[in-house]
Amino acid sequence: MAYELSQSIESRALNFRTIEAIIKQIADTQAIERAERLRERSGLVQQTKLESQFLTYVAQEAQKGFEPFKKWLETNGQAVVFTAHPTFSLPNGIYDILGQIASQGKDASAHQIAALKSLPYRQRQAPSLQEEHAHTQDSLLRIQDGIDELSTNILTLAKQKFPTRWQEITPCLFKVYSWVGYDIDGRKDIGWADAIRLRLLEKHKQLNIYWQKARALEALISSKNISLSTEARQAMQTLLVRLENAKSSTEHDLELFHKDLTQTDNLVKAANNLTRLSKRRLRNTHDLYPLLEIILQACHDEEIKLAIVLLRAKIRTFGLGTARIHFRLNARHVLDGIRAIFNIDK
Repeated sequence: MAYELSQSIESRALNFRTIEAIIKQIADTQAIERAERLRERSGLVQQTKLESQFLTYVAQEAQKGFEPFKKWLETNGQAVVFTAHPTFSLPNGIYDILGQIASQGKDASAHQIAALKSLPYRQRQAPSLQEEHAHTQDSLLRIQDGIDELSTNILTLAKQKFPTRWQEITPCLFKVYSWVGYDIDGRKDIGWADAIRLRLLEKHKQLNIYWQKARALEALISSKNISLSTEARQAMQTLLVRLENAKSSTEHDLELFHKDLTQTDNLVKAANNLTRLSKRRLRNTHDLYPLLEIILQACHDEEIKLAIVLLRAKIRTFGLGTARIHFRLNARHVLDGIRAIFNIDK
């Protein structure tokens, strides 16, 4: 066939554009089939069945009594680690469309398929660390939505089984980790400043999620005309202010770490700012839980209680980032760190 094609090209009976069009058509067909296989492998085709099996298992655990059930739900039993390497071969637009087709299955719109046909498959350049990180962040936000949905189903079941104590439970069956941006033993394009900057970016994004959830909670309370105690109103405002201050503080941290840190003055400013004590900065989530508890105890509306417990579960699961850090440190890093301290010259 290759010989016949070469003969057709030489005789001008066939041109390269025609060959490119044929290859593109074959590639589009295969890409759509690949998206459908991805849908099957991910379990989306049997999502309802999987959810039912999961809730059946949760219900069996609930039969053991409240305390064992609470302990089980609050014990991390599974973790997912996101990793990435600069081997992506497709442009971002192709990835997005394949993901949409995989999510929707046979309901994928003709518009998406038409858009796929208009995009080239050739990646113009290797993906940057920023692109890898952005892809991972998109996936992590979807993971967060999925865990929120599971937590909602768990708490709904718990409310039926333990109607007076379900709000004491803070589901944390799953943890999510990422090493994208922290893989400094396998990558030469990631420096310490990059790792800190990316972590600050994740912190800012997650704080914004908590702040939006808190604002939605405040709006829900207001829409139901629920009168809170003075203590609960103060706790609500303190929670909002605390999150907003922490968000703006992280924005300032990010601004400094986006500067050229090979310049000594910039590095000193960024380091000093990040290590200084500040009441606006949030270094852990410990102070948020008592505020949520005060609001929870003051509300008797089931929908509001559910929203508070879900926010509490989200904060416990993800902390001050869109995921926990999966950090790799090898012997070379340890040696480099102690070389100057112990005057090791080999």
